Amino acid sequence: MRKRLLAILKYLLFLGAGLFLVWWQLKDMTGVEKSEFANAFKHANYWLIIPIIIMSLLSHLFRSVRWKYLMEELGYNPSLKNVFSVVMIGYLANSAIPRLGEILKCTFLARYEKLNVGKLVGTIIVERTFDFLCFLIFIGLTILIQIDLIGSYIKEKIITIGSNSGMPIWAYFLILFLIVVIILFFTKFLFKKYPENKIINKISTIFKSIGEGFKTIKNLKKKKLFLLMTLLIWGLYLMQVYIGFWAMEGTSHLSFKAAFSVLTLATLAMIASPGGIGWFPFFVMETLLIYGIAAPMGTAFGWLIWGVATGIIIIVGVVCLLIIPYINRKKMKSVSSIPEKIFTLNELTHQLNRWRLQNKKIVFTNGVFDILHEGHIASLGEAATYGHILIVGLNSDASVKRLKGESRPVYNEGSRSLLMASLVMVDAVILFEEDTPLNLITTILPDVLVKGGDYDPDEIVGAKEVIANGGEVKTVPILDGFSTTGIIEKMRAS
Repeated sequence: MRKRLLAILKYLLFLGAGLFLVWWQLKDMTGVEKSEFANAFKHANYWLIIPIIIMSLLSHLFRSVRWKYLMEELGYNPSLKNVFSVVMIGYLANSAIPRLGEILKCTFLARYEKLNVGKLVGTIIVERTFDFLCFLIFIGLTILIQIDLIGSYIKEKIITIGSNSGMPIWAYFLILFLIVVIILFFTKFLFKKYPENKIINKISTIFKSIGEGFKTIKNLKKKKLFLLMTLLIWGLYLMQVYIGFWAMEGTSHLSFKAAFSVLTLATLAMIASPGGIGWFPFFVMETLLIYGIAAPMGTAFGWLIWGVATGIIIIVGVVCLLIIPYINRKKMKSVSSIPEKIFTLNELTHQLNRWRLQNKKIVFTNGVFDILHEGHIASLGEAATYGHILIVGLNSDASVKRLKGESRPVYNEGSRSLLMASLVMVDAVILFEEDTPLNLITTILPDVLVKGGDYDPDEIVGAKEVIANGGEVKTVPILDGFSTTGIIEKMRAS
C-alpha cells in the first residue's frame, strides 16, 4: 500500500510540474506574443504531418522488430503483429503512468504468445540499457557537430551567472569539481560500508543489469540487424523533427543541427513528466532560443510536434488494445494456453504485482481437488464472484498422502493442476508442499480468503493474517450429495 501511494504521489508530482509549465509558458505572453503563437498554428502546413505520422509508425515498427531480435535469443518467436501491438499499448500506458507500459506490454505479450514474463522483462532491461547508451552518444554527437554554437551559448550563460553573483568563473568550476569529488568519495564509502543496504543493493543490481545488457547485445546472433534497427529508429526520430521544421514559417530555415538539439532535449522532456506534457514544448522552446527562434514560435512548434506524437500513441495504442484480443482469438481458444495458469511461487508473486497495479481484487481458496465434481465447480464459481482474480492453492501429492493416506491422491499433482487450470473461473493455480496453505496465504495476502461452508470461520487457516491485512474471509455453501470420498467409495463398490 505504501509503495502504491508513493508511486501515485510521484506521478502527481511530475504531472503537476508539467501542467504548471503549460500555465507558466502561456501566462506571461503579451498580446503580440499570443498573436504570434496563434498565427504559427494558423499558417502551418498540416500536410507535412502525414510524412511525420508515417515515419513515427515506422520507428515504432522498427523498435518492435529490434525487440523481437532480443526475444529470439531466448528461443521465442512471437508474431510481429503482436509485438507491435503491445509496444503501442505500452506507449499508451506510459503516457499516463511512467513505466506501467513496460509491465503491461510484457504481460500482454506473455499472455498471447505463451512466453515467460520474467524473461521478457529481462529483454526490456537490455533494450533500455542500450537506448540509454545511444542517447548519450546522440548527446555527444549533437555537441560535436555544433561545438561553436553550443560553446558560445554555455559561455554566455556562465558569464551571466558570474556577473550576477560577483564570483569569478574559476570559482564555480572549482566548486563543481569539489562537489563531484565529494559525491564520488561518499558513494564509494557507502557501497563499501553498507553492502547489504536495500538501496545500495538496488543500485548495484541496476549497474549489474546494465553490464549484462551490454554482454547480451555483444553476443547477439543478429547484432548487425539490431544495430541497423537502432540507426533507423533514431534516424526517423530526427527526420520527424526536421520535417516538422518545414511545417511552420518561423522554423522552416532551421538545419539538421537544430533538429539534433531539439531531439536531445525533447527526449529528456519525455522522461521528466508523463508523456512529456508541459515539459516537451518548454524544452523545445528553450532549445530553439539558441537558434534565434522567438519564444512564441518555439512554443508553438513544441506543441505541434508533441501533439502529433501523442495523438499517434493514443489513437494507435487504443486501436491495438481493442484488436489484439481479436487477432489472437483462435490462439486463446487453444488448450495449449491452459498450462500458463499454473505458477510457481516466484512467478505468482510477479503476476500478483501486475494484477495489483491494475487494481484487481485477489481471491484465494485451496483444497486437494482430487476428483473434480459438481460440488467443486459450484464452490469455485461462487468464490470467483468475490473478486476479479481467483487463485487456487492445491495440496501437493506428498501433502495429500499425509492428510488422506497412502491411497490418495487418485490423480497426481500435475493432472490436478492441469484440470484446475482448465476451469474458466480460475485465473491461477499453485501447488504447496505443507499440510496447510498458511505460508502461501501470508505470501499472497489475498483481499478475500474463501473456504467451504463446512469450516468454522475461526478455524480457517490464514483467516487472522488476511483480516489483519485488511482483507475479508468468506465461506461458500457446500453442494449436498457430492464428495470426493463418496465418489471413490462408489467406484470401489462397483
